[in-house]
Amino acid sequence: SRGLGDVYKRQENYDQVMSPVTGIEAAIAKLLTDAQAAQKAFNEQSALDQARAKANATITALEKALADALSTIATECPDVKQNFTGAAISAQITVLRNSVNTAYENRTLSTDYDNVMSPVAGIEAAIAQLIADAKAAQQAYNDEQEAIKNLNEAKAKADAKISELNASLTSTLATIAETCPDVKNDFKGEAVTASIAALRAAVDKAFADKTLVENYDQVMSPVTG
Repeated sequence: SRGLGDVYKRQENYDQVMSPVTGIEAAIAKLLTDAQAAQKAFNEQSALDQARAKANATITALEKALADALSTIATECPDVKQNFTGAAISAQITVLRNSVNTAYENRTLSTDYDNVMSPVAGIEAAIAQLIADAKAAQQAYNDEQEAIKNLNEAKAKADAKISELNASLTSTLATIAETCPDVKNDFKGEAVTASIAALRAAVDKAFADKTLVENYDQVMSPVTG
């Protein structure tokens, strides 16, 4: 019986000595779990950082593209550049940057990257359209200035011809008065004066209507008569 007691005692000592085993096994299992969780967190953070770096690079490229577009507009479209500031596009880029930052903070940027960055194509198209619209507006401005120049030149030419007619009539009346004193009162040129006045009115109207250039020959057709 004493021997059996010794066996029990040794068994108790063994159990006591080996009691940490369960805790150690649990710690080993937890070590693996924690390491895997840490690796997962690291991977997720790395993916987030990479996604933000990629997104920021894209946004920086958009900002540069807009700046280049505005520089092109300032150089090639100087007369209309004030109407093409790109403010709306700049605001869209700001909204995109805020969306990227929010998705990063919410830790959804890497998994929802394509959705967050979906405005990029539209912003790129808007930048291209901004340049196209500015160039079209500059061309329209140039065309308008050329039309105004041509119109003013036509008006000056018509005015010069009318002045020439008036001078010719004045000279003719003076000649009549000098050479035909007895009948000069019958030749005062009222009809010619009226014709010149009608011509003047036609020129002024065509000038006001901006049709003088294309209709110049027609408007000035009474000159010969």
